[in-house]
Amino acid sequence: MYGKLYYKIYKYLESKKNHDPVFNAVTVIFLFQALHFSIGLIIIKKITGYALPDYKEYSSFGKYTLLPLAGIWIVLAYYYFKSKLERYKEKYKNDKVISNIQFAIYFLTVFLIPLYIGIKLSGGHMWQ
Repeated sequence: MYGKLYYKIYKYLESKKNHDPVFNAVTVIFLFQALHFSIGLIIIKKITGYALPDYKEYSSFGKYTLLPLAGIWIVLAYYYFKSKLERYKEKYKNDKVISNIQFAIYFLTVFLIPLYIGIKLSGGHMWQ
């Protein structure tokens, strides 16, 4: 799922003459993955009643402990997608560059709708 989405965003940024479309596409994918991971944690907490010890709704300290992991995650994602870029170019060479409207639709479906669901599931405590 993230591979094709990465390539679509990469091609979109490349068509907009972005100075570093590889890294910028990875940061967008990182945001999507971080949101999806957070929603997964919220769902696990709702189902089992168990939260990770450092990841509680009211704990700012717990969220700060995740920052180094986020840094490592984005670096690993960068090298992963950079190494796969040529393969994606071959695999999706017939795909057209997405328009601004299509980019907005991707952003809406992959980020904003899950964000809304995550906020509703957490009872509005997702960002405290």
